[in-house]
Amino acid sequence: HYWGHVLKSVLPKKAIGHVRTFVHDADTVFAGYIRGQFLDALVCGTIISITLTIIDVRYALLIGILTGLGNLIPYVGPFMAYTSTTFVCLMNWDPKKWLLAMILIFIITTIDGNVLNPKFLSHTISIHPLLVIASLIIGGKIGGLLGMLLAVPCGALAKIYFEKGIHYIRDKRDMDEE
Repeated sequence: HYWGHVLKSVLPKKAIGHVRTFVHDADTVFAGYIRGQFLDALVCGTIISITLTIIDVRYALLIGILTGLGNLIPYVGPFMAYTSTTFVCLMNWDPKKWLLAMILIFIITTIDGNVLNPKFLSHTISIHPLLVIASLIIGGKIGGLLGMLLAVPCGALAKIYFEKGIHYIRDKRDMDEE
């Protein structure tokens, strides 16, 4: 309510509509991104917990929870899985379990990072999985960890406004032809 008054005081009426539309689009994209990230974290953490439980690694549930929470930040989840599993297996001196766990974690995190996460995000914010991957790469190069956190929702928002621009140009051209 407060910001509505501020906008009315500072901006022309036409601009207020554009700002409201932008805020609504940004809210939709960022909320979808958060939902997708939480879903991915839950799935990845669960799969890691079950897998490590099956091969009898101690603290498998805790490792899965840490991995899932870490998965909320790109590339932190696999790091948590590898380091915590390594720590537990080496503290219990079980190199065979450690090697098997490392192989399975590699497979799970590779599938998660290249298939599941882009798929979840593409469904929750309506962008193609390749745009998710491209956004993460570009965001990481431009802004490091913070860039990766904001890359996918910003990429989705850019896609929305690119499509709006295309529709505007097409509609304007169609009106000029009439």
